[in-house]
Amino acid sequence: MSDTQYCDKVSDFLDLVCGQIKAKEIHSEIRAGLESHLNDVIEQKIKEGVHKEEAMQQAIRQMGDPILLGKQLHKVHKPKMEWGLIGLVAVFLSIGLTATYAISQGQFFSEKIMYTCIGTVLMLFLWFFDYRKFTYFSWYLYMLTLLVMVYTIIIESLRDGKLMLNLGGKIIDFISITPYLFIIALAGIMVSNRWKKQSILEKFIIFILVPVYLYIESDVTFPLLTYFLSFMILLVFSKRSWKEFVCLMTPVVVFFLVFVLGSPYRTYILLHPYDHHLDRNLQSLETIRFAGMWGHGFESPFIKSFFNIQSDMIFTYVIHSFGWFMGIVIFVSSVFFVFRIMGVARMVGDVYGKLIVIGILTVFSAQFFSHILMSIGLVPWTGIPLPFISNYSGVQFIVQLAAIGMILSIYRRKDIIKNN
Repeated sequence: MSDTQYCDKVSDFLDLVCGQIKAKEIHSEIRAGLESHLNDVIEQKIKEGVHKEEAMQQAIRQMGDPILLGKQLHKVHKPKMEWGLIGLVAVFLSIGLTATYAISQGQFFSEKIMYTCIGTVLMLFLWFFDYRKFTYFSWYLYMLTLLVMVYTIIIESLRDGKLMLNLGGKIIDFISITPYLFIIALAGIMVSNRWKKQSILEKFIIFILVPVYLYIESDVTFPLLTYFLSFMILLVFSKRSWKEFVCLMTPVVVFFLVFVLGSPYRTYILLHPYDHHLDRNLQSLETIRFAGMWGHGFESPFIKSFFNIQSDMIFTYVIHSFGWFMGIVIFVSSVFFVFRIMGVARMVGDVYGKLIVIGILTVFSAQFFSHILMSIGLVPWTGIPLPFISNYSGVQFIVQLAAIGMILSIYRRKDIIKNN
């Protein structure tokens, strides 16, 4: 048997094995491993005195039935689905769709259905998509996000007092989705060689000073705080030195103090956080207090007159309609949701994937619990929509489902990609 014939036989054998394994990204690794094992067996048999051609044939026969071997390897490397996370998202979507229909009597329901379908398709696409390919575009995504923020500030399209991105008459709340985009970008940047070569001053200017300035110009607080929090957490879990962390974050604390204490108005808001939206907090708290265990039903007209009930006060509305029981369901589901994502983060060995999961977890946690706590009067009113449930921004809703798709993609490959 010539070397060419041997190569053909080995290639055919490996093709049959890999043909049974659906995770294509692991094919090259499996082929390399099996071929290396075959060569080791051949060398061992030749040392035992077996003729080279016979040793080749015995080695291939020793591997067994390629179809059966392929099926066994498929079970080991079968892509995983985080069904618990999917189930919780489905619960949130069901509550959101029901509440949207009840509030608007179908006016925005068809739009919500459309955004749900688009977001679900994108989520499934990202589940199959290899998230590691985003690393090549991390810097481009970061710079593009900054440029779109600049464009949004220059155009100055306002809706309900918020700065919006105007794309040919289509109004998009771009600023609200920037934390998600920055997280994907920063996760790739922090694991790149370019990050290691940059000085601390460069990092401070590019990743702190510039986005902070743009957030301040956009007159938003929650996305700014979310970005800060996400950046700090990613910095810690990217295994960077504490010296770098302290050098980058100390100016942030100083800037925050100067920014707040340098303005009498902002100082007053800091010292009297509830005064600015006291009526809103009391309105929500009183509505929840008198909802009872089972609520007043969707037919009650009182609650529908509240401003932005479909977004800022959706948790209040659901409790008013379904009672404290449904509020407890949402809160408990939110806690389980956060813990499920934390579980994914713990199981992922790939640093890039882990950073993405942790960053998305930070944003979702901030949104879920800020909305719930402000609704029951424990924190000042921030006007933050409840993820998957509020009917506020179609783009934000789609991005939230896309973020789940990213987490599912990372979880799907957690047993395929080696730790790094």
